Amino acid sequence: MYALHLQPAATTSFKCMGTGRGQLLKISGPHRDACAGAAGSGFVTSVALCAAVSVQQGSKRVPFHHSRRWRRRQHSSRQIAAAVLQRLPALSAWHGRRSSSPIRRPALEPFQQKDLMFEHLECSDPGRSALRVEWGGQGEIVFEEASSASGVVRVYEAQAAEGGSWRRLRFNDRTEQSVVLLSADKLPVTAALPFGYLKTLAAVGTCTARALGRPEPPRALCIGVGGGALPRWLAGSLGATVDAVELDSAVLRAATMSMGLPADIVSSESGATACAADAATGDRHADKLRVYCCDGIDFVRAVAARKVAGAAPTYDMAIIDVFDGSGDTPAAFISEEFAVALGSITACAVVNLTCPVPMWEDAHEFNSPQAGELAGAWKSGFGPSAGVWSVRVPEGQNIVMAATSMGTAPEEFLEKEARRAAEEGCFAFDPVRRVAFRRKDWK
Repeated sequence: MYALHLQPAATTSFKCMGTGRGQLLKISGPHRDACAGAAGSGFVTSVALCAAVSVQQGSKRVPFHHSRRWRRRQHSSRQIAAAVLQRLPALSAWHGRRSSSPIRRPALEPFQQKDLMFEHLECSDPGRSALRVEWGGQGEIVFEEASSASGVVRVYEAQAAEGGSWRRLRFNDRTEQSVVLLSADKLPVTAALPFGYLKTLAAVGTCTARALGRPEPPRALCIGVGGGALPRWLAGSLGATVDAVELDSAVLRAATMSMGLPADIVSSESGATACAADAATGDRHADKLRVYCCDGIDFVRAVAARKVAGAAPTYDMAIIDVFDGSGDTPAAFISEEFAVALGSITACAVVNLTCPVPMWEDAHEFNSPQAGELAGAWKSGFGPSAGVWSVRVPEGQNIVMAATSMGTAPEEFLEKEARRAAEEGCFAFDPVRRVAFRRKDWK
């Protein structure tokens, strides 16, 4: 908008900013009060001025430069003032009508109102990214053990500003495996998921299962326990029945000794077959979370074998978060053989992968070969109607892949379920943007 500003410089003078020189225009006589009323708070736009003098912008009488200045060679400041004075009563009346009603923001659409409902969650989330400064430093070592599967397993402690402490699990001082928040009583804060990819895994898995119409609370399978933050969140926030599988016994010792995971929920069974049998027959009403120490791939195969015989449950969701000591997902979890077994025991699956692609670029099979390989395996493993899609994790270079045997879940369905779950208090963070952040459907 072009603007010609009239600023009150004195009682009887106004300063014309549109001339480029800021000349003072003397206004006296009966027009003084009218001009003051027209200027209002001290500013009159060019639209109001043109309305007052009955001249359109760009006309020969009141021409405008694109540099937002008047053409002084055609009209002097005195001529402009004379034109304004002729129409000041009309301008004053027009300004009075405009100022009689306060400026209001346009009414928000219903979907905008729903989105704003969860803004406060990002500020009150006990695991929000802003708190990384509390636990991201070196800290004090409270657990250390060498492992053939994960390398050197260490847990670091750092004090939390609001009380309690952070416990940080690392492999070889290189791979960030898990972070949990403990209260001053050394009890885990279930709602805190400090890593962004854990939030995305939780949101996508939960909302996909709900969009498929799976029972609530769900039954979930977690492959990869780490410090136990995600399995504990599923059991505590959703009330889910959770089977969690961890290969490395050193990691489980770190979780139970220094990260708040109760030792009595770790099954004494050994071997994937025995663990699968215990998961199928154990009383899970009193014990929502059960942790098994065995190979995750062998566990899935054992459950699939029992499924054929009708002696194993169907999981509503499976969440895979597995990394080796180098920070890579083992190739066996991306194979088609594993995908076939996984697709036979769960309604949907989500997996966390590292992604070398910058956030502003689309991931595909050429620049993110691991994601492309997994998408192909899951499309074969989950059946002819399978759908595979992915979302990016806003906090970093992770990508979360998801699959169902019934095609890709529509984005609007996931967002609807995310809002419903947030309204029920399931999430301490905003899940709506996470279920659709830079989504890609893999063909």
